[in-house]
Amino acid sequence: MIKFNFFTKNISLFLFLFVGNLFAQTTITLPAACSDCKSSSNGTAVVSSLGGAGCAVGTNGTLNGTYTVGQALTAANTMTLYANVTQIGTWNIATTANNGVTFSGSGTFTTTGCQAITLTASGTPTTAGSLIATTNTTPQGSAATTVQSAFNPAQFTRAAVGNLSGKSCFDIARSNDNTNSCGALSARNVNKSDFSLSAVNTQTYTFTPSGTVSNVRFQYVNTNGQVITGITGGNVGSNINTAVTASVSYNSNLNSLALGLTNSNPLSADIYVIFNDGTSDKTLKLTANVKDCACCGAYVAASVFKEFLCHNLGANISLDPNVGNIGLIGAYMQWGKRGPNTTGDSRFDWQTAANDGALGFVAAPTTTNANTVAIAGWNQTNPAANAWNSSTETAPIKTSNDPCPAGYRVPTLTEWKGVVANNTAITVGTWSNSATPIYNSMKQFGPSLSTPTLSLPAAGYRAQNDGRALLNYDQGGQYLSSTAVAGNQTGSDYYVGLLGFNQTTVNTSPDAFLFGYRTQAYTVRCIAE
Repeated sequence: MIKFNFFTKNISLFLFLFVGNLFAQTTITLPAACSDCKSSSNGTAVVSSLGGAGCAVGTNGTLNGTYTVGQALTAANTMTLYANVTQIGTWNIATTANNGVTFSGSGTFTTTGCQAITLTASGTPTTAGSLIATTNTTPQGSAATTVQSAFNPAQFTRAAVGNLSGKSCFDIARSNDNTNSCGALSARNVNKSDFSLSAVNTQTYTFTPSGTVSNVRFQYVNTNGQVITGITGGNVGSNINTAVTASVSYNSNLNSLALGLTNSNPLSADIYVIFNDGTSDKTLKLTANVKDCACCGAYVAASVFKEFLCHNLGANISLDPNVGNIGLIGAYMQWGKRGPNTTGDSRFDWQTAANDGALGFVAAPTTTNANTVAIAGWNQTNPAANAWNSSTETAPIKTSNDPCPAGYRVPTLTEWKGVVANNTAITVGTWSNSATPIYNSMKQFGPSLSTPTLSLPAAGYRAQNDGRALLNYDQGGQYLSSTAVAGNQTGSDYYVGLLGFNQTTVNTSPDAFLFGYRTQAYTVRCIAE
């Protein structure tokens, strides 16, 4: 303690006070008759130690947040120290740069004793391994953590079992009012994502294993913009057969960063769970998109909302997807075939059948045994060679045949069944199948009648006999899945699962005698991977 006993008029003294080896010249103005002056408001604080909790001498502080090579640090990365303050006043402390990282902070101690201080990180870690942060003061304070290697998803095998779920689409709902095929703000405000709210910028993601796994951990990769700032959670134990959760921190500035972005250019990040299935490390991925545009999608299970593309493949994406229009119909596709300009092309302009005969349609089999019929374009010996999904219903993996754009795939039949079971179906438009179709009828799905989030036009389908007949338009819709199903004929490779609907009902094949034939062409709506 510094004590002054002066009985004169104000006297200015220049004192050298320090925090560690940081010397500062401080002017203390002493009032007349000051008998016990420790410091004025413009004095520099003095501490006797910097360490861990409780100010125990010789202990270390803590480094908070995750540290990964090549991943820029954010406000979530901090250093916590405890200072034993012997003189109140201002403080300004930084650490010596190490591994591309520094910590710094400033403030004012208003009381003596053990006080917690926080220093904020800056920089980007450059090397995996130990990170030790040491203050450039005397006494020094230190803290340590481990910098993880740069996460490389390609080094892991995609899991064929298990499920990773959580919110995958965020609409900040601030512009693009009924423009850029983003939908009206009045409807989008219901599900608006406001990243200034902790309930939005902190999300929980759940990994549900299939069977027993071990060493569950989570990672993320920002693929376009600084979307995610940190991720915590996991279970490094063994014999895990229950759900494991991760807490993901989103950038609180996304309200401004995503302003004006549409379906074509969202900010995006991939969230991964890595686990050992007893043989090797496996991974599952979920992609989160942030934009200023409607989040099209539906619940595929209880509390599991999955993003879909807002339009059918081949549709006019400049149109509002929730208002019936002839341009929303899109293309018709045969199961197991791909998009334009590839071998076995089966994507068709709905408006003309002039060139259909040259693009792969074939007659339906003439026998009840589909295995004995040579269906052009399909591998009868190995039906899986035609598949759009190379894995399971619960952990699908798209193949090179899948016609959907990057980040999306054809839904499984299980996912279409989930849409039917976990959403309210809404019927809109004119259902007629007249000689002069209106093409404004559609089935909408969402959490309630007032909040449709997935709109599917009643586009009908192309017949299997020669591919030229367009049937059921304005009267029903049939949407392909990636799932082959058994039908009422021998040979499961001949049938495919569909979501089907008319004005009054919604079904999934093979329920209610709804069977999809691979030689027929249906519409495709892609789901996020």
